[in-house]
Amino acid sequence: MSRLPVRSLVFGSLALAMAGGTLFVGQGLLQSTRAAAEAASLSTTRILVAVKPLTVGSTIVAGDLAWRAWPKDGLDPVYIVSGKTTVESFNGHVVRSAMLPGEPVTLDRVPAPGARGALALVTRPGMRAVSIGLTPTTGVSGLIMPGDHVDVVLTYVLPRDSNDTGADRRGATTILTDLRVLAIDQRLASSPDEVKEIKNASLEVTAKQSETLALAADLGKLSLSLRSLRTERTPEPDATGGSTMDYQVAALLRRAATPAPRPAAPASAAPAAPRPAAPAITELRGGKTNSGTSQ
Repeated sequence: MSRLPVRSLVFGSLALAMAGGTLFVGQGLLQSTRAAAEAASLSTTRILVAVKPLTVGSTIVAGDLAWRAWPKDGLDPVYIVSGKTTVESFNGHVVRSAMLPGEPVTLDRVPAPGARGALALVTRPGMRAVSIGLTPTTGVSGLIMPGDHVDVVLTYVLPRDSNDTGADRRGATTILTDLRVLAIDQRLASSPDEVKEIKNASLEVTAKQSETLALAADLGKLSLSLRSLRTERTPEPDATGGSTMDYQVAALLRRAATPAPRPAAPASAAPAAPRPAAPAITELRGGKTNSGTSQ
């Protein structure tokens, strides 16, 4: 018998034995890895953390937060655990305290829009937040969102004097320009696809502008006009710098706005002709002469 087949059989048996051992070891490692993963899953949970640096006063947007594994033995009750909420539900929340990437998120660090103190966080230092009431027609049909810039228009009734018996005169004027909208109906963020009726808007103003708004609210009706978000400044084509009167809007009111001519004052009697001067009279007395005028 040749030795070659025997040698081939020996090497083949050794190869099969090594392959079987490798398979056995691989299965053991796989099982060990699975066991380790299961043990890790039992000892950890997923919590909400910051993905990138978040500054005070900023608004949470998509991509700022994410779920990360966290050891259960280091879990704080205030941490937000996966399964009870979603990451998207925090979009629009305001950052109350700065966070670094990987820091756990808590409700007191990212309060919901409209929560107590949230509006003060987004108001710049030295500025004020003032809310004004709006209607569907005065709020640009609900298309104004936080972050937009607006002008404030006052519509008012002109006072009449006691002798004026005509119709009320009305006017409108832009009292404040380029104000930043902080919130709409106590919400600091809105979806661009969301259109709803606006009941009030919070505007960022100076201390003097807040006084102007407070007084204007007593004088008439306030409306908002939406400004362009483009950064370049172009001349406004119809900026007149004055007010608009009702007769400028409706031509038929021009006649009512024109005061009726006052009747001419009656002609006074012709002045009397000047009285002629009395003739001079000369009186002679004993060589003296006295001159006088007769009365």
